[in-house]
Amino acid sequence: MNKNSLTLFVLSMIVFVGCSSPLDKTILSPLELEELQAAMEEDTLFGPIYDLVSVARDSVLTKPSDQVTWSELSYKELLDFRRLATDSVFNREASDKSMTRWRKGSYFTALKTDSVAQEWKNKREQWQLVNDPNNFISITPVDIETEYYSYSHGIEKVKVKFKFKPLKGSIEQCQFNYGVFPKLSDIHTLLESSDDLSDRLGIGSLVEDLLKARCIHSNAINQTKYGWYEVPYSYEDIMGGKSIRSLLKGYDLIVDVQSVRVNGATIDGDGFEMPNSIESYLRYRDFSDSSKFESQLLAGSAPLYTDDVALEFLEMEYSDKYELYFDIRDSLLSQRFELASNFYDMMLAHASKVR
Repeated sequence: MNKNSLTLFVLSMIVFVGCSSPLDKTILSPLELEELQAAMEEDTLFGPIYDLVSVARDSVLTKPSDQVTWSELSYKELLDFRRLATDSVFNREASDKSMTRWRKGSYFTALKTDSVAQEWKNKREQWQLVNDPNNFISITPVDIETEYYSYSHGIEKVKVKFKFKPLKGSIEQCQFNYGVFPKLSDIHTLLESSDDLSDRLGIGSLVEDLLKARCIHSNAINQTKYGWYEVPYSYEDIMGGKSIRSLLKGYDLIVDVQSVRVNGATIDGDGFEMPNSIESYLRYRDFSDSSKFESQLLAGSAPLYTDDVALEFLEMEYSDKYELYFDIRDSLLSQRFELASNFYDMMLAHASKVR
């Protein structure tokens, strides 16, 4: 091989080896169709990346000054960024680090926050106990009277007689609901869970939806008194033709006092002022199973609004494991691929504006 041929060969190899891949191009340079096809065949992640870059060129990087910032960002760096972001080993390491940080800080903050919320919950329960209208009067059914149509012997009207006994002095008025349920219906458990659910949802009592018969005694009660009340149509077939004794053999007749009026003031068990953050927290805190709450904490999460309660009552910052995970993950990605990370942040901000 002569000198000229050798020189030409060497130059050709330099050109061949040094020929950059399409992925080495800056994102400001669109790819040819063949280049795009080859890159997508090599890695399926590249298609969405190129689509995102195309949106950026057309809608975001419209000024020369914007383009200067991203002139050093290549398709390869964006692809490497996405590869690392979806790598299972990398994400597992970020998850482990977030759990370590959670256990050193947020776990104890969550425990303190829950103690604060439980104190408020206990205060409300004590207040409701003192202001429960059922503690001011006893109402019990004592008799049933059934009237029949003369021409058909069908039930025309059913009335139930209640005994009213004041427990804490004279009562000017009372409102109460009652319901009739088969003894095997486990209604007592259902009513207790309804009260708990009402508190958690921050809504009016769901008991009223279960005890459908609504009554009012408008006269003053300063000693034991009695009163007759017509039974709702839905209870006529159950109660008609029965005595109280025969009815109670197969059914529970449950009375719930909704309100009483004492010394001109209405007592209905409502009115306790709960801070909004605590109310919201208790709505999502399940007190029925303490082990479930503990297992959630060990897994790195706490009830919603833990951060609000912690900040308001403890002046402490709280983050759950998932927030810590994304913070750590994004920080590690930014350390490795700062420009690519900034590019994705820019496009996320753009997408939020477009929405």
